[in-house]
Amino acid sequence: MIQELLCTATKLKRFEGRSFHRDWAPMIHISAKDLVQREWACKDLETFHCAIKDIPRPDIKTRKNGRPLVGRMHRGDSMEESLRLQRLVYEQLGRLRKLRELVLGYRSCDGDERFGGFVTDEDLGWEQGITEADYYSADSPTSSSNIKDGAGSDVNEGSEQDEEDEDMPTRLLYDFTV
Repeated sequence: MIQELLCTATKLKRFEGRSFHRDWAPMIHISAKDLVQREWACKDLETFHCAIKDIPRPDIKTRKNGRPLVGRMHRGDSMEESLRLQRLVYEQLGRLRKLRELVLGYRSCDGDERFGGFVTDEDLGWEQGITEADYYSADSPTSSSNIKDGAGSDVNEGSEQDEEDEDMPTRLLYDFTV
């Protein structure tokens, strides 16, 4: 549904997916593999808040606290496949020439202040997305984008907390200019 909207809404200026319930609850997300299937039509998009998930990260083996990472995002796919998918995601986002605000993550009460209070996927350790290293490599002095990073889900896959969060009401904010 999100991909279809982004591929057809030519006048879309703002897209925000976030929870009604609390600041740190999961945002609406899109799979990286879906995101790169077709070019987006919303060339005038200025604000994009949406978690991008399902980017394999076989290069990341441990969490910040030293505990090992497990799960499908840390095994299987090659590093080359991971880099290819990341490059395609960046190409899609790079076509948004009017983009002023880009948020790719989850708000958290204990998020890293370097990322505007957002939890990075490195902190979360599950279903890796764009990481802290990607944040710094994408950030340039000439960029006008306000980039905050971190995609993923809660560390405890399948826990009661995850199931509760998935059922929370969410909202999409669309801004079409006629």
